[in-house]
Amino acid sequence: EECTILSNSSLAAQCEVLLIDVESRTDILQLINVMPNLRALSVRPKDNESNQLQSWEITENLIEWLHKNLPSNYTYSITRNFYN
Repeated sequence: EECTILSNSSLAAQCEVLLIDVESRTDILQLINVMPNLRALSVRPKDNESNQLQSWEITENLIEWLHKNLPSNYTYSITRNFYN
C-alpha cells in the first residue's frame, strides 16, 4: 500500500535515488515503472525474510527473479546488510 502511495506522489517523478524496504519483490517493478528519473534503487524485500531457505538460496532465488523480471537494459547487484 505504501508503494502505491509513493508511486502516485509527485516525489516519484522527481526521485533519483531511493533506499526502501518493500513488502514484496513485485513492488520493485512497480517502483521502477513509475519513477522516470530513478538512477539507483536499494531495496530489501520483506518476502525474503519470511523464507525458510538458506541465505545463499535466497540470494540465488532473488537473482533469478531479477534477471527474469527486469528489463534487459537494467543492471542489478545483491549486497547483504546494506542498511539496518
